[in-house]
Amino acid sequence: MKKYFDIVKKIHSSSFKLTFVSSGGGTNAISSLLKVPGASNTILESYIPYSKESMDAFLNKKVDHYCSLNTCLSMAANAYKKSKDIAVKTKSKHLIGIAITANLATTYEKKGDHKFFIVVQTHDYTKYLECYLDKGKRTREQEEELITECAISLLAESCGYEFSLPELDENIKIEQINAEKSWQKLFNNKVSYISNTKNNPELIFPGTFNPLHEGHIKMKELAEKKNRYAYHI
Repeated sequence: MKKYFDIVKKIHSSSFKLTFVSSGGGTNAISSLLKVPGASNTILESYIPYSKESMDAFLNKKVDHYCSLNTCLSMAANAYKKSKDIAVKTKSKHLIGIAITANLATTYEKKGDHKFFIVVQTHDYTKYLECYLDKGKRTREQEEELITECAISLLAESCGYEFSLPELDENIKIEQINAEKSWQKLFNNKVSYISNTKNNPELIFPGTFNPLHEGHIKMKELAEKKNRYAYHI
């Protein structure tokens, strides 16, 4: 705990507020934030949807793979939305959603990879970290410690501080996707839609359309034939 005390104290003294969600591992990261005085200034809510049913309820959908980057991206986006819903007086640029999902060592030998994903969602970027660990190399506690260190590092950076990632033999992949101005406006409720043409649509059809398939295309074509809707994907 002493390892993180100083940097977490700085995070708590910042203007940032966050919602933290973790599943399948990473709960130590939440604990490392809550144990340092001043946590109430930073932590709005924390969630641990550990069972599949709980995760489905948290995301309001059934996911194909519970420990995956796509699921973690959805978790972080939902966490950011919850931050916005709670801290209505806080500027969007000071709100964060952070999510962790992991498949780690347990009481039996797992068939799948030992891996973890961490996603930080803000008003103008999405940053994600993914790491595949060598099986049997570490105990559950050691794997949890790695996740905590990575999570604190990403969170500290989002708050304007530096805290180094752990040094591993395995590869840690980090990527950041910056939102276009139009998407930032949509994400922050400044506009109600984005169109891929200059025409204003008469009908907005909600949905992720990911992956886009033939059914989506046919719906678009049918709407255009009716000549009553400007339907955009």
